[in-house]
Amino acid sequence: MKNAYVFLLTFSALSVCGQTEKGNSFITGNLSTRVQSALQSQSGGYTGKWRTFSLESGLSYGKFVKDNILWEVNVSERFNSSLSESSRANYRSRGGMTDLGVGTSGAYYFGKDRWRGFVGAGLTISAGFSDSETKSDGVLISASNLSRINIAPLFKAGVVYFFDKHWAIQAATGSNTFPIEIYGVSAGLLYWIKPTSYRAEDTKFSTLQKGRWMLGTNIGFQTLQSDNRGSSSNYLKSNNEKTFEAGLSVGRFVSNRTLVGVRSNYSSFTDKEEYSNPEKSTQKRETITGSLFVKRYLASSRFTPYWETSLDYIRTNINLQTSSVYTSSSHDNVYQVRSSLGLAYIVSNHFLVETQLASIGFQYRDPAKTLGANLSSRLSPSFTLSYVF
Repeated sequence: MKNAYVFLLTFSALSVCGQTEKGNSFITGNLSTRVQSALQSQSGGYTGKWRTFSLESGLSYGKFVKDNILWEVNVSERFNSSLSESSRANYRSRGGMTDLGVGTSGAYYFGKDRWRGFVGAGLTISAGFSDSETKSDGVLISASNLSRINIAPLFKAGVVYFFDKHWAIQAATGSNTFPIEIYGVSAGLLYWIKPTSYRAEDTKFSTLQKGRWMLGTNIGFQTLQSDNRGSSSNYLKSNNEKTFEAGLSVGRFVSNRTLVGVRSNYSSFTDKEEYSNPEKSTQKRETITGSLFVKRYLASSRFTPYWETSLDYIRTNINLQTSSVYTSSSHDNVYQVRSSLGLAYIVSNHFLVETQLASIGFQYRDPAKTLGANLSSRLSPSFTLSYVF
């Protein structure tokens, strides 16, 4: 199986005076895929295999129908499939899920120079389909087919910062409920198709010169709360998820535009569930990552793509505890070789903002003793702020 992605990047050092006049338009999107497979074996030989595949994509187009008044439309899809087989009892289980969505919204923009704020509202429509089947010795044990349609309002607000006449960063939050319940903050890149109102900038930077040191950090937090109602004796009443991530990196430019360094990252995920029976469970997952990397910036301009290769060690600890006094714990060690493509924006001679757009990694997992590959590509990445000295 082959996955191919081609990126064509055009960049120039231009600053923006205004991009929200009538007639301007922009486009943004995301694309990610994940493929995993493993063979299970014991001393007696082959016993089974499993594999998973997922694909997510989305595309948004916005056009200013009046000065500072935007109309936007977006489409998205998500597909997941899994297969598990075992030679014992000739067991086979498969499952699949597909989600399709479309939405439209309007927004009002305000501000000047490089910064813009916006507020807006719209409507989203999504449809989902899933099926699963389990067989043993050729006999059907279980099968299911589910479908759903969801129509919901959309309320959003955020800020936009323009890199140059074509590129901008957007940070936004939104809600699909009323009264409004904020569900998190997302960040992504926007590409202006037919920009107007800009001027050239001739500033030259020494940020990426040989001999300089770089210190970078990233931090993020997200929470998700959901409450459900049901009539069965055992349904999920509430679900509370919290995610926290922080990282630190240090490196030195061994030549102009070539950085060698080390990086560490910590993330935690907590999922609390409460059922109607009344069972409660709490799952905690902590991940620590250490990396040695080489990064090559492809230009000395304010806005430049980069290519990075790294060796990663990833340690994950998982703990599960329920109100029925059941507890379990497990760990996972991953050794990975990874290459990634991203974009960097030189704020000044001392500050740099970076974002990863795509990556591919080859992994070995222990104690599962499995090999895997992970390829992802998206235009809604996280950002790292670096200080150069």
